[in-house]
Amino acid sequence: MIKKIGIVICVMLLISMTFTISTAKNISNKNLSKNYLENSPPSDPVLTGPNSARKNRIFVIKASSNDPDGDQIYYRFKVGEDGQPQSWKGPYKSGYQFNLRIGLLGYTGDLVIGFQAKDVNDAQSEWAYHTTTYTNARSRFFAFEHLLSLFPRLSQIFNL
Repeated sequence: MIKKIGIVICVMLLISMTFTISTAKNISNKNLSKNYLENSPPSDPVLTGPNSARKNRIFVIKASSNDPDGDQIYYRFKVGEDGQPQSWKGPYKSGYQFNLRIGLLGYTGDLVIGFQAKDVNDAQSEWAYHTTTYTNARSRFFAFEHLLSLFPRLSQIFNL
């Protein structure tokens, strides 16, 4: 009789453990799918940089993106709309300004730089592009424009 009671108790414990494990799996799967469905991609990167640059000079393209969920963000870039994307850099806090220094020796013409952002949950933004024209010409306007690209607050002072 004691053996039968022991077997019944063991069976009941086994059934109880199986039910608990099964319920825990269902709850965790629901939470995972809920988080996945509620994840929003970061905003398309906002790019700032000079519209023109002098041949053989370095300039900076700045990219920033915000994630509506507050997730951390990775950035990647490519040269040209059909260029090969570089590897993801990051993660950075949402809203972080990523600075890319660019300098091409001997190049003149339009240079298109693309940026994309993704959050830590792999939701990706669309590509955003900025075009800078490399020229041989020297101009006073270029020097002022370059100065504004290095010190963005100056453009606010001059209301540009």
